[in-house]
Amino acid sequence: MTDTVLCKDQTVAYVGNIVTSAKYDPPESIRMTTGIKDFPHRVIMRKNIVTVNGKSINYVAPKEMIQKVAGSNGAVYTVKTIGGTVTCDCPGFNFRKTCKHIAMVK
Repeated sequence: MTDTVLCKDQTVAYVGNIVTSAKYDPPESIRMTTGIKDFPHRVIMRKNIVTVNGKSINYVAPKEMIQKVAGSNGAVYTVKTIGGTVTCDCPGFNFRKTCKHIAMVK
């Protein structure tokens, strides 16, 4: 079955199949096939979608939680949880995508 997705401020609908998102796709997005060899998939943010297969979509932003955590060197870092995705603004998280500050807020 082919899916049709209409986004905000679009005069043309995207047509393809909605498929499972890749692990590196942004949270709160969908992935669609395009039928184009050099551009096989497109990623669309859910907040931009108006209709899918003619049915209206009412986007509800994921709950956001922000916490401040003290680092071992006295710096204060921000740990954000948005829709199940946890990030930290410390250098370790930027390098490894994990850090001890995240474990401190769980």
